[in-house]
Amino acid sequence: MRFLLHLLWRHLRQYPGRAAAALAVLALASTLMLALAGAGTALRFRIGSRLNDLFPEEQVRLETTRGRLGPIAIEAGLITDDTLQKLRAIPNVKAVHPIEAIRFPVRVEGTLFGTTISSDAVIHGMERTLVADAIGTRTAWTTPSGQEQFPVIVSSYFIDLYNLGMARSSGLPLISPDSIIDRHFKIYVGESTVGLGKTKEPVRWLDCRIVGISHQPGLLGLALPLEVVTGLNRMYAPDQPKSYVQVVAELARGADRANFVKAAASLGVRPSREEEIGSQIKLGVKLTGWGLIVLALAVFGLGLLTFYMLFAMIFHARRIDLIRLRAMGLTPTEAVLLAIGEVGVLAAGALIIATALNFIMGTIIQKLASPMLRQVSSIPANLFDWSPAWLAAAAFVILIVALIPALPMLHWVVRVEPGEVIRDL
Repeated sequence: MRFLLHLLWRHLRQYPGRAAAALAVLALASTLMLALAGAGTALRFRIGSRLNDLFPEEQVRLETTRGRLGPIAIEAGLITDDTLQKLRAIPNVKAVHPIEAIRFPVRVEGTLFGTTISSDAVIHGMERTLVADAIGTRTAWTTPSGQEQFPVIVSSYFIDLYNLGMARSSGLPLISPDSIIDRHFKIYVGESTVGLGKTKEPVRWLDCRIVGISHQPGLLGLALPLEVVTGLNRMYAPDQPKSYVQVVAELARGADRANFVKAAASLGVRPSREEEIGSQIKLGVKLTGWGLIVLALAVFGLGLLTFYMLFAMIFHARRIDLIRLRAMGLTPTEAVLLAIGEVGVLAAGALIIATALNFIMGTIIQKLASPMLRQVSSIPANLFDWSPAWLAAAAFVILIVALIPALPMLHWVVRVEPGEVIRDL
C-alpha cells in the first residue's frame, strides 16, 4: 500500500502543469455547476413550494367577470348563494368557500410603539377552512360570547407594506410578524377616517384580537369569521343584496382545472387576477429553475470533457511507465488503483475547492439578503442557505461522474502485450 501511495505521489508530481490545469478546470466547472444547480433548485423547490402553498392546484379563486366603461370597471353580475349552489354542482368540486366583504365604512384603531394609529380598513369574512394556515385547531373562529374579543386574521402582505413603506416614511420601527399575535385593537363599525360612506345605524366598536397571520394572496387586509361579517352587513347595509366578492372552489385531486374554469365561466365567474398572476409566476419559476439546472449540467459536461482531455494527455504520456511497472510485477488491481487514485485525487481536490467556494458565497449572500428576506413574507427566509446534505450529495455525484473518464483507459494498464513492451522499452 505504501508503495502504491509513493507511485501515486510520484505520478502527480510528474506533470504538475497538466495536473494543475485539470484540477482548475474541474474546480471551475464544479463551482459553476453547484452555483447554477443550487440557484435552480432554490427556485424550483423552495420558491416553487411556497408558491404551491399560496396557489394550490386543487383550489381556484373566482370572482365576477368585469367589463369597462371608460375609467369605471363594471361587474357583469353578483356572486350569490345561487351561484355557490351551481358551482357545487360542477363535477369534481369538493367544496365551495365564499368570501364576503364588509359593505359599509369601517376603520381600525390601535396602538403601535406608543403611537395611536387609525385608518380605514379592508375587511373580509372567511370560513375557517380559508384561514386554516394562520390559526391553530384550538383557536376559536366564530362569533365571540360574553367579553371575549373578536378573532382577526392579518394579511402578511399588510405587514410587508408597513415594513417596506409606512414604517420608513413615518420613522416607526419595523415589526416582526410574530410580534403582532395577540395584539388588541378596535374596529369602529359604521365610521370612516376620511368620511367615505354613510350608515343609518349608530357607530359601535368591536374589541378585536389578532390570532394569526395569513399568506393568502387574496387577503390584503383583515379577515373576520364569515358569520360576523354577514351579520354586520345585514345590520349596517340592509338595502344591499347579499353577495360575495370572491369564492374559492376546492377541486378533487387530479381534476381537470381547465374544464372547471370553462364551466365556471358559464356562470359569470372567472379566475381572479391574483390567481392568473400566480399561475404565470409558478410557470415562470418552474421553467427558470429547470433552465438553470440544465445550464448547470451543460457547464459541468463541458468542464468534464476538458478534464477528460487533459487527463488523457497525462495518462498517454505515462503509458510507458505503466507498461514497465506491469512488466516488473505490478498486478492489474494495483495498476487500476493507481489510475483511479490519480483521477480521484484530482477530482476530490477540485470538489473541495468548489464546495468551499459555494458554501462561502452562499453564506455571504444569505447574510446580506437576510434583512430583506425577513421583510418579505412571501419569500422563504432560507432561500440562499446551502443544505450540507445537498452539498454532500452533489459532491459525491460529481466525484463518481468525474471518475468515468478513467474507465476507457483502464484496459491499457490491465492488459500488457509482450510486443508492446519490447516496442516501447
